[in-house]
Amino acid sequence: MRGGTPGEIERLDSQAALTFEKELFLLRALGIDSASRIAEIGSGSGAVTERLVRAFPGVSLFAVDPDSDLLAAARLRPGLAAKIDSAVSLVEGTCESIPLSDNSMDVAIVRYVFQHLLNPVVGATEIMRILRPGGRIVVIDSDAQLWGACSPYTPELMEIHARAADSQESRGGDRYVARALTRILQTAGYVGASLHSFAVSSDEVGLEPFAAIMNPENLLPHVESGLITMSEYALVLKDYQRFVADPTHVVMSLGFLATATTPGLPATPTVTARMA
Repeated sequence: MRGGTPGEIERLDSQAALTFEKELFLLRALGIDSASRIAEIGSGSGAVTERLVRAFPGVSLFAVDPDSDLLAAARLRPGLAAKIDSAVSLVEGTCESIPLSDNSMDVAIVRYVFQHLLNPVVGATEIMRILRPGGRIVVIDSDAQLWGACSPYTPELMEIHARAADSQESRGGDRYVARALTRILQTAGYVGASLHSFAVSSDEVGLEPFAAIMNPENLLPHVESGLITMSEYALVLKDYQRFVADPTHVVMSLGFLATATTPGLPATPTVTARMA
């Protein structure tokens, strides 16, 4: 992403602010509460870690990430600093190699990580190791073809954005991973896999929470690499400015949550609550 570590922290904060409340609704509907021992795999700068601690007072939470700079940023968060090494532990590790004991966690939450993995089944299998029998995995991710919608929109720009999304595949990732999440969990040996969606609209939260995600400057690394030409970037920038200036503008973001449990008791609840 543009801006190095500070830019990534800004992006993660914006992403969490945009969708966490919708994700939290589903987490609570799945029975996750303050009594759960939660591992957050790919915790980054702690943007969601901080929100989880606030949503589930008294929870035991283990935040795992491979980036030491992002973990250092998490330690400075006001909502985490006083809880670190008591209720919250920050641990350096990867989805494929988690430094936690076997059968030690009730829940594992994995947000926007599987799209970056060369083999998500390997990550899901390692997560199963740290979960107790009947423990729950929650995987939140996106699908580039089903990202959401915006209006007004210029269809001619679709190919440019698709090219940027597809570039992740060349680095071993999968921007379309959401459609495969239940299959990944089943292949790894989980049971009761199910998929749920959540959406948030600028009519709900305003345009500001979407700004960091929609910012055309996010494409600048692709301009530098030659994937997108400067003239194509100029078209995207002009279209974004037109979008923001239009008083009827609206943007909607769509995300997906897949969940399953490890074999063994207790039986796993399903999402029964409904959005109001």
